Amino acid sequence: MKKTIFALALLVVLSLTACGTSNSAASQQENEDLRQQIAALESENAALTQENSDLKAENTALDDTAPESGDEESNPIDRFFDSVDSGSSTVEMDLVADSWAGAWEAECRNVAAWLKEQLPLQEDKDLVDAYIAAAEAQADRMNIMAIYPIADLTVPQTDRVATSGTLRGVLWAGAYQQIWKDTFYQLLYIAPDYADGTDSASSYEFVFDADTMQSQLDEALAG
Repeated sequence: MKKTIFALALLVVLSLTACGTSNSAASQQENEDLRQQIAALESENAALTQENSDLKAENTALDDTAPESGDEESNPIDRFFDSVDSGSSTVEMDLVADSWAGAWEAECRNVAAWLKEQLPLQEDKDLVDAYIAAAEAQADRMNIMAIYPIADLTVPQTDRVATSGTLRGVLWAGAYQQIWKDTFYQLLYIAPDYADGTDSASSYEFVFDADTMQSQLDEALAG
């Protein structure tokens, strides 16, 4: 892109120079040399423009065929919950946040099972189980740590949990969700089948069902 800008700038300068030279009765040979330089720059600029266009097309093709990323628009869980009205009360917010986090935990456990099916050796399957266990332990620790911004840190942890109310649940659920979401994509990206899949539908299919989740939320929020 910098080369393109430079080429265009130089093209303008040379054009002006050619014009000025002509007006000042410069030699025809000098004008011809300048025209050739301009033609060469135009050709180089056209080649760079085509190269940029090819790169954009290539990137678009890769985006269209790559397995789903962690972006909110590209996975069904975040896409669904982004459209959910969590309400105004902390109880409703807690419910939606916890459901969102639970959806990612369920998806993570599913991708772990999917990955294990691709591993012939038990020792590798055990590593996947250990990875899930580590995520569980991290989520348990975050149950305490997520309330640091709103808790009285001079009292024991059990007292903090008991007195932090439903807002603690909202704060913890956000961290809990991120732990399982990160773990999900870490396991997805290392799967042998991931490298061979031309898109997410052929290498991994989400088990999350938006209709089922909507029914569960409607029932819980109405209760």
